[in-house]
Amino acid sequence: MVVKENKQFEMLVESIQLLAAGYTIQASVLPDYVHIPDEIALTFDDTYIFAENLVKDNLINKEVKNELDNLNSLLEQMSSLKELWTMDSLEAAEAWQNVRELATGVLKMLGIEKQKPNLFWLEFVTEN
Repeated sequence: MVVKENKQFEMLVESIQLLAAGYTIQASVLPDYVHIPDEIALTFDDTYIFAENLVKDNLINKEVKNELDNLNSLLEQMSSLKELWTMDSLEAAEAWQNVRELATGVLKMLGIEKQKPNLFWLEFVTEN
């Protein structure tokens, strides 16, 4: 799938790359002073809101949108299970592996290779 340049599309793809990445990559691309499992989910949530407009602009199709909806639903279901939001769970829990597999499937549908995410639009600030 060849896509014209669109910042919202790029941000969504990179958030999916983050979801699809293995634990080591996920932990390495986010600062250690943030709650990494939360940031992974929030990064997707912040870009998932673009999906409807991307369908209207013919940058993603309805099948991809449906899979993004499934991914969003899975993360929402996980949100009520506090035990899944630890670094140990991010590394080893089946639920997070399911997220990775679903996200990898979305990348394949888009014809995009899985790679280390580039979170170019995010800026993290520490309190001093």
